[in-house]
Amino acid sequence: MKKQSKQKKVAEAIGNLKLDEYIDIYAFIVGLLATIGSVYVLKNIFKVPRPSNAYVIETGYAMPSGHASLGFFLAVFLIYYIVKKPGNSFRETIGWIILGAFAIIIAASRVFLNVHTINQVTIGAIIGTAIALLAILYTRRKKI
Repeated sequence: MKKQSKQKKVAEAIGNLKLDEYIDIYAFIVGLLATIGSVYVLKNIFKVPRPSNAYVIETGYAMPSGHASLGFFLAVFLIYYIVKKPGNSFRETIGWIILGAFAIIIAASRVFLNVHTINQVTIGAIIGTAIALLAILYTRRKKI
């Protein structure tokens, strides 16, 4: 009897959660994990070695760039959720510049350090951007 009442309390507590209030955070976490997971899977599918003349020692495979994927995921997601406020074009413009530069500098640094090629960084940027857009689309559909 006691066990049923505990289960009932847990079920009621779960039922009372308003997940719609946290959908943006949920989408961010799921998108972040999807980006990391997809990069890991693709690296192990392609198994492309890193350039041999790198300036820093990196282990693992090179294709796609995980840094570029995460940088572009964060930039696109944050541009949409933080910078995009109606009626504040100056903040929007500065935010786009800063966050866009953040992602581009991360990607360019991977090429500059010779741990990735331009193609590997480009594929990483596409993956990060695509997952961010899917996460944003998911939250927009849930809010309608």
